[in-house]
Amino acid sequence: MRGRRTATLTFSLVLAAAVTGAQAAPAMAATGTAPSCILRGSYNDGLFRHYTATNTCGKTMRIKIVLDNQVDSKCTSVADRRSLDYKQSGGTYARTITC
Repeated sequence: MRGRRTATLTFSLVLAAAVTGAQAAPAMAATGTAPSCILRGSYNDGLFRHYTATNTCGKTMRIKIVLDNQVDSKCTSVADRRSLDYKQSGGTYARTITC
């Protein structure tokens, strides 16, 4: 009888994990809004809109500039005191995220 209870409990836990979508931690860290030490800016050079992100975090950060209605930047490593300058012919700045 004890074997049956153990098997039922194990099956219930596996079923609960499947139903709730529980899974192992992903291999890649979750992305989120970049911290305030990433300074954001933008300017227009007459042909393109430039979106900038300057790293003042004291360490290298992997960031991505997300735009509405246009292609986002690639996830890029930006060293401390360096900037990412991403240019597009359109779109609207949405946010800067870590990746």
